[in-house]
Amino acid sequence: LWSVAASERLWERRPDDDDFGAVRIGVGRQQLAATLVPAESGPVEDLDPLSATALRRFVTTHRAVPDLPLRVALRRFAALGVSAPEDPGAARALVRALLCQAAVFHAPSDLVVLVCTAHPDHPDWAWVKWLPHARHPGELDYAGPARLVDPSLQVLEDLLGAELTRRSGFNPHVDPPTDLPHVLIVLDGARVTGSELALDPEGLQAVTVLDLDGHAAEVVRRGGVHLELDEEGAITVVAGAQ
Repeated sequence: LWSVAASERLWERRPDDDDFGAVRIGVGRQQLAATLVPAESGPVEDLDPLSATALRRFVTTHRAVPDLPLRVALRRFAALGVSAPEDPGAARALVRALLCQAAVFHAPSDLVVLVCTAHPDHPDWAWVKWLPHARHPGELDYAGPARLVDPSLQVLEDLLGAELTRRSGFNPHVDPPTDLPHVLIVLDGARVTGSELALDPEGLQAVTVLDLDGHAAEVVRRGGVHLELDEEGAITVVAGAQ
């Protein structure tokens, strides 16, 4: 990823691109792009049983390819729940990887990143302040543009203001809007009241909540997916919209 960030491919994806918002979450088996079609054969009674069995096994084995990149289209989900019961740090690492990919491939004008965490200065999230995607375009403080990192979700929503309030409810059955920057909201030890817009069970259009602490569980259930990592790093879909 660092080599992409240092190349002309930085921020190459635009809102009307098919791969806008697509980020890798791991590797796994995927169907072969080409369809394997056996040649016409003679009557069954004339076939050599050993060869016929080998042909069927070949087609079954090679119609899927192992260890290919698996992607998730962030614009298609109102929320992603991520957990790792055996190692919570692994869940944070996966979310950080998603953020880094999103920041490298999407321009700050097309992607906004908010991190709501109880520990903004912890190494897990302190680096986010350097992302141009996590800087308020107009608000300033003692250090320059206000960083969109705070323990309170309500504070972050107030900073964005109309950027959130003008959005309609999430609808997975319509094409994602291309005239709105996509907003990624990370919840990790967030301080919430339950009345925040990002926690509306219906979700918000062009907003994806990356939920590490369960505050957006209802958003995940209605318009998202929950990913659980085991001790070996394998990812299982355990809940949410399919």
